[in-house]
Amino acid sequence: MKAIEMSCLLLSGAAMTGALLLGTLSSNAHAATAAAKAAVPKEAIEACKGKKEGDKVDLPVANGKAAKAICRKAGNQLVAMRTASIGP
Repeated sequence: MKAIEMSCLLLSGAAMTGALLLGTLSSNAHAATAAAKAAVPKEAIEACKGKKEGDKVDLPVANGKAAKAICRKAGNQLVAMRTASIGP
């Protein structure tokens, strides 16, 4: 094989490897974003049903206690985000 043909083969192989790597990284980033959205507890969503952004709510937590929270937008969804430690 000529040196020029060999160089072309090496360059095309490197380009394909780079494209595959970039595609994999992009796919992993999308999966991480989707997993983060799915990780929102249903209690955090339910606490803000019928509320608007900025409303204060009690977020149910372990042992029947509640935490103070504020309804905030997470993507297209309103979810309760804790603001203080657990209280009565």
